[in-house]
Amino acid sequence: MKHGHTLIVGGSGMLAGVCQRLAVSGETVSVVGRSRDKLAKLVGSTNKADGRIVALPVDYRETSAFAGAIRGSVSKYGPIMTAICWIHSNAAAAALAVADLIGNESSPRDYFHVLGSPSANPLHSDQQLLSALESSQGIIYHKIILGFRLTAGGSRWLMDDEICEGVLAAVNLRQREYVVGTVEPWSRRP
Repeated sequence: MKHGHTLIVGGSGMLAGVCQRLAVSGETVSVVGRSRDKLAKLVGSTNKADGRIVALPVDYRETSAFAGAIRGSVSKYGPIMTAICWIHSNAAAAALAVADLIGNESSPRDYFHVLGSPSANPLHSDQQLLSALESSQGIIYHKIILGFRLTAGGSRWLMDDEICEGVLAAVNLRQREYVVGTVEPWSRRP
């Protein structure tokens, strides 16, 4: 990843390690999260980083405030070159707002959409949103699907460090679709 400005939506939880690693590598990372306490802890964890973490305490389900916070960060730190978004399907407007806010037709920006394992289900119902994002102008759309791990006794969900490593691998590889863990066989989901 080149040094620049990265947006991470949902970065104060399971993507906190991604925020920290990008800041250490020199990125300015604008992090959207609802919890001011978690965001403050995250910002404090990177005081020795070459980059910085900028807290944007806003609920992405409040689309107008969410978009305003991102615009403010762009105004202060420059254009967002990469977005890594863990946005639940009940907030399609937020996912589309990010695409509109970072899109640049002359120099498309990478949009990494972090999705839960249900998105790998062939009967998944969010196809309309995924199609809209895939056809958005000015972005290069990537799906990161968080799966699970098979174990000797069954299966388990991914741990935060596995999610961090998987998301960073997906960003570095820049594939259109990347699965962290596995989603097959579907019947073995935890």
